[in-house]
Amino acid sequence: MAPPLRPIPFSNIIYIGDGITDVPSMAVTKSNGGNTIAVYRKNSQKGKGVCEKLLEVGRVHLIAQANYRSGSHLDRRVRILLRSVIANINYERELFDCRRIHRGT
Repeated sequence: MAPPLRPIPFSNIIYIGDGITDVPSMAVTKSNGGNTIAVYRKNSQKGKGVCEKLLEVGRVHLIAQANYRSGSHLDRRVRILLRSVIANINYERELFDCRRIHRGT
């Protein structure tokens, strides 16, 4: 789908995946400017190892334990990404408004 036709641009997407089956979606999201986080279960050394490998080879931006509680590493990392996405949306709106105002439309 062409970028102007997408209801949500990739840059506004935060994809959280918990396994190898998520890698294709993570790759598409990340390569198109989206944000990716791989999560692993608390006591899963194998899962953590997979996430660390995904981070090492550049498949994901961040990794964290799959703890969705407020204040967890995952919560903090998602909030950082959300603030970044929101800041980018506000920046793009400001650029659009500035151009519109200076064109007199």
